[in-house]
Parts: sequence; structure tokens; C-alpha cells
Amino acid sequence: MIERNKVAYLDAVLRWMGIQYGEAFELYVRTFLLGLTGTNTIPVVGGVPTSAPAWISLIIDAKAAIEDESKGLLADMIVVSRDVFKTVALIEDSTGRPVFSVNGDGQNTWGNMDLSSVELGGSISNLPLVVVPRLPAKSCFVASRDAITSMESAGAPFSLQDENVVNLTKDFSLYGYQGIYSEQPKGITKVTFPTGA
Repeated sequence: MIERNKVAYLDAVLRWMGIQYGEAFELYVRTFLLGLTGTNTIPVVGGVPTSAPAWISLIIDAKAAIEDESKGLLADMIVVSRDVFKTVALIEDSTGRPVFSVNGDGQNTWGNMDLSSVELGGSISNLPLVVVPRLPAKSCFVASRDAITSMESAGAPFSLQDENVVNLTKDFSLYGYQGIYSEQPKGITKVTFPTGA
């Protein structure tokens, strides 16, 4: 990149490189999660549950699998795709009211669905619900945060520069590296739903 370019241009280029770095990082972790073997598995018959009691029961079973099969890990979160989140957020009681609080009125006690923050999310019975935008449809995991370990180079992404005083140029780039592994795949319970349901 020529040093004589405007500062705003350089700032935009570095910002977009940072976004691409973040997307590559997220893809790496997501691919690892989806390809991980040896996790607990709970198959659900009949499709994604559409009642709060069914979700509570499912989460209790998923948490129990982590407690029983891993070495000292406990469930910290529910990780879902957007479509699963939408199904959960739209569950209603017999009077047509959402069973998960979406407006903060304190009337619903099953959990909350936060649509106001930058990222979709919420909780089911106080267990955090994390929405991962690029997960395939019908994805649902109950997981311990210690089930997967990501090790990124300290301070990444680094901004690198190389200057050539002969032709008055200066090159800029971003750099970082990461490794990911799972010591305890049993710290994750994968919930599977039938296709087409």
C-alpha cells in the first residue's frame, strides 16, 4: 500500500482486514465444533420442541449427560442456530402470551429472549442461550465452556508494516494464528432433530 494514500483509506483497509480476520477465526471454531466427534448426543423425535416444558426437560437431560460422561465439567450455555432460537422465542402459553420474557415485564418465568442487543440471545431457566448466526439450521448444543480450548497468538491480530524508502512505499497487513482442541468432547451434548421436521 502506498504511504501517500489518505489516512481514511488506510483506516478502512485495516478495519476490513480485521473483520476478515474475525470471520476466519469464527469459521475455524465453528468448523471444529461441527466436526467434533465423541460428544454426547440426544436425538429428539418429532422436530424442534415447541413448548417450554419440553425444552426444560431436554436441557436437564443434556446437562446430566455432561455431568455423567465428562470429568468434572458442567453445562455453561446453550448454543443454537437462528431458526432454533426463533422457534424457542415464539413459544406461547395457552393464552397466547410468550412464555419467555421478551419485553421485561416480569410476567414470564421460563427465561428471556433478548432481541434488543447487537447479538441475539437470552436464557432458558437462567442458562445462557447463545445464537451463532452461521450455524446450520437445526443446530443445538448444550456445552461447558471448558469443552473446547482455543489458543490464539497473544495480542492478535498484529498489525505489520514494511517500508521501502527507495520508492516511498509502506505495506500494511494483519497477522495472527490460532490452535483449537478438545480435551473433553463429553463436555458437549449435541441435540439432533430429524430432518424435514
